[in-house]
Order: sequence, then structure tokens, then C-alpha cells
Amino acid sequence: MEILLDTRTAAKRARIASILGGWFAKCAASGYKAVEPDNLDSWTRSRHLLTRRGNLALARLMVRKAHARGLAIGQKNASDVAPLHASIGFDFAVAEERHVYSECTAYAAAYGNRVYEIE
Repeated sequence: MEILLDTRTAAKRARIASILGGWFAKCAASGYKAVEPDNLDSWTRSRHLLTRRGNLALARLMVRKAHARGLAIGQKNASDVAPLHASIGFDFAVAEERHVYSECTAYAAAYGNRVYEIE
């Protein structure tokens, strides 16, 4: 079972982003160069409780938090929104289990050679 974060309101998204911003600060202080938050696509598993719009709004907040700490931030999951990466602010993409989900083509079309495949 996977726990999903509630992205339905601006206040909830701001609270989530605040927590993640603290984690990102620790990553930057530890010398990390990038982060890749998971579950961008949680709206697809929420039984219609979450929306794509809410999750992408949170993604934009996460991007601001990461960039403010000098970190690159990658998109993971929801390859169908890869064409929006510039408006969201993602710097690269992580394709997970590409043999199962066949996401690499969509990511490569949007991100070029800034796609990292993880199995």
C-alpha cells in the first residue's frame, strides 16, 4: 500500500512543499546536485481524489524549492506531462522500469539527452 499526499488545495500543496524544501536543503548541504521526487502521477491511483492539475501545481512549487537551493530537479513518472517540463521547470527526467512502462521515447522527445534510466 502506498500513501498519497493530498494535493487538492493550495494550502496543502504549500505545506507539502515546505516540508520538501527542508529535505531539499539537507540534500544541498550534504553535497547532492539534484533531487527527483517520486509520485508525480499519484492522481492516477487516487480514485479521482487527486487531480493532475493539483499535482502539477505542487511540482512547480517543488521546482522552486529545489532551484532555490541550487539543486536540479527531475521529473519521475507521468511521462505524458513531459512536454510541459519547461513550464513546470524540471531539469531532467528519470525513466523507471522503461521495459515495463515504455516511457523513454516520451521523455527523450521532451528532455533530449537529459533522461536517466533506472531499473
